[in-house]
Amino acid sequence: MYNLIKMELYRLCHATSTWVILAVAVAGVAALMALTGALVSFAGETEDGTEVLAAEVEENVSNEDASGEDASGENLSGEDLSWDDASENNSSGNGVTAEIYMNAEDDWNSEEADLAETLASVLQGGLFSILCVILAATYAYADQKNGYLKNIAGQYPSREKLVLAKCAATAVAVLVFLAACVATVTIGAKIIWGSSLHIGSFGELMKLIGIYYLLLVAFSLVTLMVTILARSSTAGVIVGILVNANMLSVIYTMINLLVEKVLPNANFDSSLYTIEYCLGSYGAGASSGDTAKAVAVALIYGALAAAVAAWVMKKRDVV
Repeated sequence: MYNLIKMELYRLCHATSTWVILAVAVAGVAALMALTGALVSFAGETEDGTEVLAAEVEENVSNEDASGEDASGENLSGEDLSWDDASENNSSGNGVTAEIYMNAEDDWNSEEADLAETLASVLQGGLFSILCVILAATYAYADQKNGYLKNIAGQYPSREKLVLAKCAATAVAVLVFLAACVATVTIGAKIIWGSSLHIGSFGELMKLIGIYYLLLVAFSLVTLMVTILARSSTAGVIVGILVNANMLSVIYTMINLLVEKVLPNANFDSSLYTIEYCLGSYGAGASSGDTAKAVAVALIYGALAAAVAAWVMKKRDVV
């Protein structure tokens, strides 16, 4: 088993797609941090997080003087001007000033930022999990695409170990990807907030990283299982994107209705016990109950995905 894992890691490290996806992941996280920096800079230039943009539409400049009044002395500066008034003034040929207010988040203009919250917001966005899905699907399908699986599976007595070794290599790859993401977010946050960056409890930060690692590994293993079942990387990627985009809500609703018919007072919501929900909701400072639920979801989904994929590999005719 140890030699199988070493072999899978060697193949994974020497695959061009692995490094391409890693580069895209780092670039994507860096772009998100750059956007965060731009929003922080934008909010810092406004007063109380509000920017007023004025757009003036002039239809008859000759009727207005330099003070913003028309020939009758009526003020048309745009203050307390309703849409009805604006429409009426437009029909009479007078200039109208319309003001658009853009409200920024209060946190953007804060002097301090928490590293754990920043990291959680990046991981909750879904970009990183989608890239992990693409990595798992591409890696799982490479065996069939290159004919490697057909050559070795028929000679190996315990074919399920091939899948288990692939699962272990996938977990290592996710660890490397997550470490690169954490490093990129930390560097970006340090550049944006400098000495005002608040790291907080190291234990809480490591707990957040650990929970997301388990969830991402489970998500990758589910994608790997779908790819092996369908013998197609496209199927794995599509299912992963659908799950990540919360497009399986119809299925969860049907499950909830079935449970409600059996147990009318259960008040059960199956969507709360899914990988995508935990990935999108778990954050810094989560309660012990949320942490336990996230760990349980990750372990159950990951173990079931690995077991199903191993069983299919053992029973399937690969010739």
